[in-house]
Formats: sequence, structure tokens, C-alpha cells
Amino acid sequence: MKNKNVLIFTIGLIVIFAIILSSFSLRKKKLSGDKLDFQVNRSGRCETEKIYDMGEYDIYTYCVDEIFISDGKTKMPLKDYIVNEQDKAIDNIIKNLKHEWAIYDGGTEKFSNDEISLIKCRKLNKKEDVYIGIASMELEEKYCQN
Repeated sequence: MKNKNVLIFTIGLIVIFAIILSSFSLRKKKLSGDKLDFQVNRSGRCETEKIYDMGEYDIYTYCVDEIFISDGKTKMPLKDYIVNEQDKAIDNIIKNLKHEWAIYDGGTEKFSNDEISLIKCRKLNKKEDVYIGIASMELEEKYCQN
């Protein structure tokens, strides 16, 4: 009887320990939005690719295979960052870029640094498009279409 109780107690401890460990591994990686760094893996072809639809806006990349975002401790792909941060993702990225210009067509703006450019378009249908690409990316006619 004593061995059976010890066995049940041991199994219970193992189960509790496994639950605690799994809860740590299931936590989403988070980046601090205060100071973000960007690493761009350029594409051999400069095309626009839709990577995410957030309902209120669509997010596209331009001329890149992958963009990584880092806060100095944690590094993750752009798409994972957008999924984790949702509505705050684009604003956090913009906070880490320099405002380049604005067109008063409803709110098209460009932000950039030495690594990336971001063009945010506010369209007539209230939906926004966001283009994130290489530092030399400029507004093209096909962007920001209603």
C-alpha cells in the first residue's frame, strides 16, 4: 500500500512538472517595441507579395525574401511579429523608423531607416495597405489602389 501511494505521488509530481514546463514553452515570444532592429534578406526579384491580411489593412513585402525583427534579445520573422503583436505591430515598427514624407491624398506616408522602408496607405474605403521592403523602396503606381 505504501509503495502504491509513493508511486501515485511521484506520477502526480511528474504530471504537475510537465504542465508547468509546457506552459513556459507555449508562451509567445514577445519583442520590446521600444528599440527594434531590422535585418533584410533581399530577394533576387523585386516583386510585391501579400504576407498578411489583418482585416483593417493588408501587409505586403517588396523585394525581400524575409525580414527579421530583433529587440537585442529576441529575433523573429516579420510575419511572426505581426501575428504576435496584431494591431500594435505596424505602429511599433513605425516608431523605430524616420518619417520621410506624406502625401495628403488621405494619408499615404513613408517611413524608413538604413535597413527598411515602410509605406502606409490610407485608402478611400477606409482600409489601409502597408508595404515593407528594402530601404530604397519608393511609392509605385500600383501601390495604394482603392
